[in-house]
Amino acid sequence: LMIRRPPRSTLSSSSAASDVYKRQLITIPMGTASFFHWAFRSGALDTYVGLCQREVPAILRSTLEPGDRVGSFDSGALGYFAPVPVVNLDGLVNADIVWLLLDARGVPWADLYRSYLDENGIDVLVGGTAFSWVNLFPDLRSWPRLHDPLPTDDAGEVLLLRVPEVGR
Repeated sequence: LMIRRPPRSTLSSSSAASDVYKRQLITIPMGTASFFHWAFRSGALDTYVGLCQREVPAILRSTLEPGDRVGSFDSGALGYFAPVPVVNLDGLVNADIVWLLLDARGVPWADLYRSYLDENGIDVLVGGTAFSWVNLFPDLRSWPRLHDPLPTDDAGEVLLLRVPEVGR
């Protein structure tokens, strides 16, 4: 945020540029104060992002075993607030996933992802059911749970699952 100051040649208190500067000095703090008033009074939303900020880090802290690696297809907020590093699985910030899927050559994505999870030692998968990743694993509901699903405001859930051992 940058407040524009009047040019040095218009420091007169009656210039138009000076009036703009004065308005900025009043409206910017008022707008900021209004935002914080709204933000602290509105309460936390039970969205995927909100739960990844508030609930999921505490659950991971209390349920992860030493050495567990966490993966998530939608890892933005979770990666920031989690007590351990989170491996991004959707390819937005993980080029390995992009190359894996580009080299698929007819191999089902579910098999590619299961191999990736296994080869990279990802033990825990966290994600929201409102996202399409849940369609990759037909047996997802049978995976061991770290915690009961957390309901979200969008009629979905946040799942915290232990990845079944395949070839480890």
